[in-house]
Amino acid sequence: MKSIVFAVLTVATVILTLLQKWFHLQKIKARVLSLGGTVLRVEKKKIGPFVGIRKSQTVYKFIYEEKGRIYVGWVKFGALPHADWLLQSKEEQYEVLAGKL
Repeated sequence: MKSIVFAVLTVATVILTLLQKWFHLQKIKARVLSLGGTVLRVEKKKIGPFVGIRKSQTVYKFIYEEKGRIYVGWVKFGALPHADWLLQSKEEQYEVLAGKL
């Protein structure tokens, strides 16, 4: 009986983790799309340009194209539906054509 409960909890945890990742990616795409841009790549990171990242928070670095220019953005998601955004980092701004990444 204990092994069945453990298996159910493990499967539930995996499903919730995948749903959370999908939700985060959809939020990133929606935010960039609202700016008139297109997401090119998303990477999950352990650190980022934010102060005080907790273990329960997830940080993503993403590269997006807007008006022929490529930018790096960052977002930190917490346990609650709140996100801290850094959509253009001047130190990591790329002035290349979108097709030459």
